[in-house]
Amino acid sequence: MAAVVLFVRSQWRRHWRSYLVVAGVAALVTMVVLSAVAGARRSPGAFDRLRERSNAADVAVITFADVAPDAERLARIAAVDGVAEVAWLQEMFVRPAGSDLFPTYDLVVLAGEIDPSVAVSGALVIEGRRPDPTRVDEVAISEKLADELGLVVGDTVPLESFSEKELARADDAGGFAVPDGPTLHVTVVGIVRSPSDFGRYRGVLRLTPAFADRYGSAIRTWGHVEIRLDDSQLVDDPVRLDSFTEAIGVLVSDLSGGDHEFTASYFADRGQTNDGLETVASALWIVGAIAAVAGLMALVLLLSRTSSLVVAEQHVMAALGWTRRRNAIAVAAVIAPAMGAGALLGAALSLWAAPRALVGLAGRADPDHGAIRFDGIVVVGGGVFAAALGCVVAVAVGALSTRSKRSGLRRSGGRALVGMGRPLAVRLGVRRVLASDRSPDRRSNRAAAVAVAVAAAGAVAALTVAASIVRLQHDPRLVGGSDQRALGGEAIGTFDRVLPLLERDDRVQDLAAIHIVFAFGPTARPGTDVSAVVFDVIRGHLDTSILSGRLPQQTDEVAFGPATLDDLGVEVGDETELAADGRTASYRIVGEMLFPTGDFEHDRGIAMTVGAAARLVGDVRDVDGVHQIVFQWAPAVDAGAADQELANLGIAIFTNGSAVLPGSVINLGDVAGLPRWMALFLATLALAALAHALATTRRSAGRELAVLRALGLRRRDALVTIHVQAVSIIVLGLVVGCPVGLVLGRLVWAPIATQANVIVDTIWPGGQIAIAAGAMIVTASVTALLPAWRAARASLDLALRVE
Repeated sequence: MAAVVLFVRSQWRRHWRSYLVVAGVAALVTMVVLSAVAGARRSPGAFDRLRERSNAADVAVITFADVAPDAERLARIAAVDGVAEVAWLQEMFVRPAGSDLFPTYDLVVLAGEIDPSVAVSGALVIEGRRPDPTRVDEVAISEKLADELGLVVGDTVPLESFSEKELARADDAGGFAVPDGPTLHVTVVGIVRSPSDFGRYRGVLRLTPAFADRYGSAIRTWGHVEIRLDDSQLVDDPVRLDSFTEAIGVLVSDLSGGDHEFTASYFADRGQTNDGLETVASALWIVGAIAAVAGLMALVLLLSRTSSLVVAEQHVMAALGWTRRRNAIAVAAVIAPAMGAGALLGAALSLWAAPRALVGLAGRADPDHGAIRFDGIVVVGGGVFAAALGCVVAVAVGALSTRSKRSGLRRSGGRALVGMGRPLAVRLGVRRVLASDRSPDRRSNRAAAVAVAVAAAGAVAALTVAASIVRLQHDPRLVGGSDQRALGGEAIGTFDRVLPLLERDDRVQDLAAIHIVFAFGPTARPGTDVSAVVFDVIRGHLDTSILSGRLPQQTDEVAFGPATLDDLGVEVGDETELAADGRTASYRIVGEMLFPTGDFEHDRGIAMTVGAAARLVGDVRDVDGVHQIVFQWAPAVDAGAADQELANLGIAIFTNGSAVLPGSVINLGDVAGLPRWMALFLATLALAALAHALATTRRSAGRELAVLRALGLRRRDALVTIHVQAVSIIVLGLVVGCPVGLVLGRLVWAPIATQANVIVDTIWPGGQIAIAAGAMIVTASVTALLPAWRAARASLDLALRVE
């Protein structure tokens, strides 16, 4: 045993840089894997923890009037079976002046106490303080909105407001409302986080009760009875829910003349938010798995070369009486400390890195984002497992490396793939990578090239997925949106007034009438209503997102969203029966398509022609719904000027910039950064493998270069040789890995996009790949500086004495 200890000390003293590289890579891999696992375990519960900390409501009763219930009324509501707590908030129609935000559509504006210790549906202060309930000029703003508007604590924000009269006029005319209420100035005193920040809303403003008391009469204000349930499962039980809503309705009906709406609270958006958190968790699990596999492969490649340093001296140890078993023990004893120490260091570093693994929605929703929370199972269990696995790998490498006592000395007379012409230094560097002999340093270089190829393939695939996710966020046609313009609303008057104008306008290239009807029900699912797009293409074409099949054309044809097809258990080509207004009709499914988010979920709905809808509801113009006109100007037309002409006539134009992204797309956007970090991690492993190969082959390179220098090779040529060797390893790996990565990226992205029910459009980020490849080549050249300098400066006497 003493001999083994002396041998280990000797090896560490001579090759400590190589073992530090192994330890560093082991620490990096362990940290990334454990951080991803810890983040994956913590992410799904982030929203529920935030709801608990902020005392969030589950349901709300909106009274469409500003009539506050007294304390006795609130007490009676709180006494209803199923109610845990109740509070009164007021929703006010104001917005930051000059913004395109609109209350209830993409902005939540609430007035009321926000301290969660005393009120339902409070907020956690991230920066600053809570507004003083008695001040009219103080506001708290959500983190996302503060970032979008560039606001910090202490800034003054002008607010513009809408009166009840103006909003009623806009509803009747089917156009935009113009702020006509008072313009007020408030000071941002706090940046806050609450469950209402999430979902499809772009931001939240929290005003004070004093603000509502002073300005409520001049601004449209709706009352909110916010209710926290003692059993959140109540909303999933139809019988209990009916009884509950009836009891609550009796207590609030006289607050607004019987006009009220029972709905989920702004603070209870569990569906989309929890789906997003599950997406984050799944992405982190995938990152952890890929990091573990890639890291293990990189470590095995590093260790195979490290072990060859030890095995190369087996002939000496064999002369001293060492057996193969003792050689294996010696190799394992040399490698195990680096692997074990690296794994334990990585486990310790994961405590710091784990909070930063809460990416996207998980980071925004977690009430303790950035705080270190000790996860004993991950840190202790993962650290011990990683250290044990490292030791097992060390033993396995030691056993395999001693299968042939002369494996470290074997040479092959294999033919070189690169001749020895001029320029000599360049050819030498390339030959050290491509030569076909089986010497340990050549095998090490080729192993490094394999590591770079694998890393390049993974990195390119990750960048491809990231670019495809980004494209999904910006191309509405992939998610059911359109590049065409739209106008109109619930009022048929605007529809009838504008359609003839556009029909007579020769500048209009595409024109279609759209009616959104909410009363169609598949007879296969009684009691289920599905929203339908009823269209009439007047000119040109209707821009739609078709997944398969085509757009309906005949009166007996329909197209369904992919989720609707799944719900009904049918597919394109099948027959289906729909019902509305007591009538039924059969249709053939000819297409699978997506719908614009807003009145629809992007993957649920029905599309049919006006003639097909007439079989069920008659004239769709007489049906309660949304009546819109979709059109597009011809390419030669100045679209901005033409839009302004319509605006001067009081006609509001909607473009794809106003589109709301589907929840699944928002969820994918929250993890778009993870593939880029994975690409960086893989590139780091590749460079570590390269650095290790250069460091461990310096001795053999030094001997070879010393012989050539004795024959007249200049020191500068020796430097160039090592640099070319490093660059050749990288280039060879990139040439092999990049095409594989492009194919792999498409194979990975296709099922992700299909599961999200969006059009599969794989983006190959050529610019990013080129920049990453260039950065790796430059980094490789820099990495080669030290071993090249040491090889060039090596003493010829010492180098040749061994020969």
